[in-house]
Amino acid sequence: MHTTLVEQGLQLLVGGLGTVFFFLSILIILTAVMSSAVAKWIPAIDPSQERIDHLKSPKKSPIEPRIARVIQAALDRHLDDN
Repeated sequence: MHTTLVEQGLQLLVGGLGTVFFFLSILIILTAVMSSAVAKWIPAIDPSQERIDHLKSPKKSPIEPRIARVIQAALDRHLDDN
């Protein structure tokens, strides 16, 4: 019983693809199980409430007022020159 090179290639192909399919199937199943476990144990956050809380908090400008005035003056001067 001599197997040809083509038969050996097909055996390798089927074995390799079968192994990849098997491990990817296990990965998908485990991901689904973990996702359902997290959804069960950790309560969902209502995004609308988070937006409302975010809007209620006072917003502090990341730029100091003095720097904002300097930038505005530079922009005004630049636009007046054009």
